[in-house]
Amino acid sequence: MDDATRLRMYGAYSVQFYLMEVANLSRGAVDFIGLMLNLEADMYASIVEIARDFKLLPANANFSHIDGGNDLLINALAKACQTVP
Repeated sequence: MDDATRLRMYGAYSVQFYLMEVANLSRGAVDFIGLMLNLEADMYASIVEIARDFKLLPANANFSHIDGGNDLLINALAKACQTVP
């Protein structure tokens, strides 16, 4: 199926509408999917856009956690940039 066909078939659906009305999942199941896939803020986005986002990530994507908060990375980068002549 090409992108134009996918857009025509699914472009009008939000993630939440598709999961609840088409896939016939319960509200609890939809909330769980949103939480586990980090889609809570994107439930009203087009399901086509979300699928494109997932397609951009490789299957072996590796995510890291910074103990103490992400600002440690920013502060370290800022400090390193100040030493560049």
